[in-house]
Amino acid sequence: MSKMESTWKQMSTRVSAIAAALVASVLSFALAGLCLAACPGVAHADDEEATLTLVVQHRENGVTRNISGAQFAIYQVASLDYGNAYELLDPFTGADVDFNGALTARQATAAAQSIARTARTQDAASIEATSGNDGLAEFDALSYGVYLVVQIDASGVAEKYETMPPFLINVPQFTDDGVVYDVVATPKPELKPTTPSKPNPSKRNPQTGDSLDWNMVGACAAIGLLAMVVALYAARKRRERRE
Repeated sequence: MSKMESTWKQMSTRVSAIAAALVASVLSFALAGLCLAACPGVAHADDEEATLTLVVQHRENGVTRNISGAQFAIYQVASLDYGNAYELLDPFTGADVDFNGALTARQATAAAQSIARTARTQDAASIEATSGNDGLAEFDALSYGVYLVVQIDASGVAEKYETMPPFLINVPQFTDDGVVYDVVATPKPELKPTTPSKPNPSKRNPQTGDSLDWNMVGACAAIGLLAMVVALYAARKRRERRE
């Protein structure tokens, strides 16, 4: 074999190896794409953990007070799939709401009230947490989706406040700046109205038309009459001594 033929053969072998490597790379990427499409969980293997923190505080006249003892339950109403679409979960599949479109405040409030009734009557699964002295009620390691937040009880400081209405919240939340995985909500507790104290009937001033204590009236009259008799007797004795 001539030197030129040997060199040509070596070059052909190298070109074939490079071509095989390129084909293998293309096939590898293609198979990876098929796997990601068929197994979406692989594409999100590095998903962030989602959390929800409720900040329960009362603000009045520039003063902020942490409200401890507010007990909450959260219910996952809808899941979020890997195409970023929400899907209602049992037992809320019959809810007349579409979380894939924008909701007005009135629609969201009405949906929360309706879904809260379903959660109560269907004994839906929930996660519970109670606000501490810092006013925080925290929920960790949440699945992505829409949650219903309901106050279910109150103790201590929270007993002085009205039960907060249920509301819906997305976890995580999508903003123009990216995805917020640690979601914070600030429900607004309102103080219960104070009940005015009732007057003590035994200490009120006598009013016109009140019934009289006739025993007391009779006693006072007898004492007055006795005093008059004594005074007349004393006056008579003084006159007799002068005469």
